[in-house]
Amino acid sequence: MVLQYDERSGGHVEEAADLVERLKSFMKRSSILVVTEDTQACRAEGGCTPDAIAEAIRSTCRQARRDLVEDSLSEWSSESRAWFMQQMEEAKRGVGYEGTGYVSCSQCQLGSYNPSAGLTFCASCPASKTTAIYSSKSASECVCLAGYFLLVDGSCQPCFPGTFKPAIGNGECTVCGTGKFAIGDGSTDASLCICKQGYFGADCLPCAAGSYKNSTGSGDYCSITSIFTKSDSNTSCVPCEPGTNKINLGDYACVSCPENYYSEAYALDTACKPCPAFTTSAAGSSRIEDCQCVAGYTNFNGSNGCVPCAAGPYKNFAASFICTLCPENTYSSAIGATSVLQCTSCPLHSTSIPGASKLEDCKCDSGFQKIGVDCVSCGLGRYGNGTEACKDCPADTYSITTLSASVASCLPCPSNSVAPSSSVNVLACRCKEGYTANSDGVACAACQSGYYKNYQGKGPCVACAIGFYMQTAASVTIDDCLPCPALTTTLANGSSLISSCLCQVGYYKDQISDNACTPCPSDTFSAQIGAVASTTCKPCFTYAKSAAGSYECSCVPGYYRSYSDVLGYCLPCPSGTYYDIALKSCQNCPASTYNPDIAVIGACLPCPNHSHSNTNGSTQISSCSCDPGYYNQSLGVCVACVPGKFKTADSPQGKPCEVCSMGFRV
Repeated sequence: MVLQYDERSGGHVEEAADLVERLKSFMKRSSILVVTEDTQACRAEGGCTPDAIAEAIRSTCRQARRDLVEDSLSEWSSESRAWFMQQMEEAKRGVGYEGTGYVSCSQCQLGSYNPSAGLTFCASCPASKTTAIYSSKSASECVCLAGYFLLVDGSCQPCFPGTFKPAIGNGECTVCGTGKFAIGDGSTDASLCICKQGYFGADCLPCAAGSYKNSTGSGDYCSITSIFTKSDSNTSCVPCEPGTNKINLGDYACVSCPENYYSEAYALDTACKPCPAFTTSAAGSSRIEDCQCVAGYTNFNGSNGCVPCAAGPYKNFAASFICTLCPENTYSSAIGATSVLQCTSCPLHSTSIPGASKLEDCKCDSGFQKIGVDCVSCGLGRYGNGTEACKDCPADTYSITTLSASVASCLPCPSNSVAPSSSVNVLACRCKEGYTANSDGVACAACQSGYYKNYQGKGPCVACAIGFYMQTAASVTIDDCLPCPALTTTLANGSSLISSCLCQVGYYKDQISDNACTPCPSDTFSAQIGAVASTTCKPCFTYAKSAAGSYECSCVPGYYRSYSDVLGYCLPCPSGTYYDIALKSCQNCPASTYNPDIAVIGACLPCPNHSHSNTNGSTQISSCSCDPGYYNQSLGVCVACVPGKFKTADSPQGKPCEVCSMGFRV
């Protein structure tokens, strides 16, 4: 006889009475039991008493510890051997049983447990809880009943309306499928999820357009009648197929595992297994692989479930595929994103690669820089690659575009011109020092030798003064203008060679001589620059003199220069004038003086006593008139009027003094 093991009943095949009968039969026929008085009694008809059964079990337990017993059990099924060994261990410990002895100990029933050996009763699980097996040994084996779920405080709460839980355990309640609703608390089966109003049929399909349903339940219909059929009954029971289950006795058909559950084995008589965390499955799923990652999750890993999509990708459907990257120019920092709508567009003027996970992944376009969260144009005269701060175009370049990506967009200034950094047009390019042009923004030419320019911008070069020369071009300073050698000068401004320096006026130099310039002798002059012979030194004219090296002759004191011809000559200062040595020129005699002579040096003659003249430049003594109250006795002699006579200032010069009128006196 082979004992059959049934884990649903915790090892019990049938009721206790039937078990006793089976044990009696087994002991009578078994050759492995230890032979004792009691086991011999069990072999006799009617001699297998409960005490004999207990002693037979105890004897067999002792024997089972030996290797010989293991060999003897080799013909048993693996389930029978496991059950038998468990019975022997429980017989020793007594944990999970109640009663006063081995024979009278009973297994703790479902919903109870015994944590210690020797107790006479099993403790009951708290309300709304039960155990999954018989002979439970700990309160931790008490789990929520079907239709209940575990709260954080350890108690069990009935499933809310619209949800159900078909099996015992501490898992969550399952939401009824689309179009379904479970009425009341504590629903234990998906079949209790009935159609909502507006849904009909076994699958609770939505009413078609133009029809309605204002009642609950799957048996009703909208505008059409749903017809259902039942398969023919078999004469014998067959195991439930994978994807279905049946947890109670009866002739009803196996039902499909609900959504988010699966069943892999035939004839499974426990609840369908829930899909791993963050997975979902269709009703009737028969493999764990049928559990697909929910939207926002990926990387299915068997019983470990799925992991959320990382920041950057999203997944908008249930499947075990990889997550989809957010499109380019968007980003998403959400973990487990379920829609492309969670991918946020990058700010204006910025881009990103697919799958960007943060705002910082949005890089500004070329020609822009990030200020805060915005991308701002670099503007004219600047450039930027979008990842760094904008940079100024270098000095001596300019940029006319606002979206410059690199320094290559900064155009060079025209030749020989300069500009400050970040210049925005060609007019910012101005001639540098030593170069000239008529306007800004054009190529500039170097100042020629003999000229310099010490400022930037448009404008002419400045010539070296007469007496200086410059041999270099593009000069930037007046210091480059070199003075001509001693006693030489140039004919014009802007001389470029030392050979332009010629003997100055009053000097001469032989063409074949390297000697310094020779001054013209005294009382000669030369007004020619660059004279090359002594013959250019001309003698001074009459009444003129000169020092050596003079370019002109000066009149002697008392004479003045007349330019009535090309050379000119010296004339004496005329009468009525005198030669002022300090001023070196002829001056008119002042009032009350006169000069009848020529070439007088120093001063004119004064009028006689008691006389005067009112005009300048008088030439004769007769120009001197007697003062009022005086009369002209003779030329140059003025005498006072006698008492009783007078003479006014406007009286004629030769008129005598006049007599005072009667009654008046002087």
